[in-house]
Amino acid sequence: MIMLINRPYTYILLAVWLICTTGVAIYFRRVKSYQRNIILRTHIQTLSDNPHNNTLQPTGKEISKGYYWDIQHVCLQHEGKKIKLKGLNLKYFQAFINDQDFLLLYKQLAAFHHLNEKTELHIVKSRAYQVISQLKVTLKEVDIDIISIRDIGYQLLFNANQTKNNTSSLPKETKLKA
Repeated sequence: MIMLINRPYTYILLAVWLICTTGVAIYFRRVKSYQRNIILRTHIQTLSDNPHNNTLQPTGKEISKGYYWDIQHVCLQHEGKKIKLKGLNLKYFQAFINDQDFLLLYKQLAAFHHLNEKTELHIVKSRAYQVISQLKVTLKEVDIDIISIRDIGYQLLFNANQTKNNTSSLPKETKLKA
């Protein structure tokens, strides 16, 4: 005992050895964990890149052919693309899809902005225009367009590129009627 008590360097050496051993053990544990994470990430990336692996099934209610609205997650899905809506964009979009013709009237827009029916139409139009322009940009990702109907309101057009291509091939008289 006296021999161990009189040798403080032995205790220092023992403490350094324990610290180094603990450090090496922690290092190897982290390296192993890091390697597992890399393998897991590459496996997930491989699954998501595989076009034959169709694990992402559309969820929610089909609002138009190929377009699914998930009310719980407030997201719109189309051909593997998913967008989330929030704020006034969400309110406007829900109003669009609640209408059978996907039409949103200026009277409804006035209610969203807490304006009464006596408010002048140009005030309602200017406030709605700002939100609609933001919504247009967001919905462009999933090929939806919003058209303005003069003095009435706005309407959603699904498959905007196909609709524009189809209307460009129509005769002028048919375009005017539409």
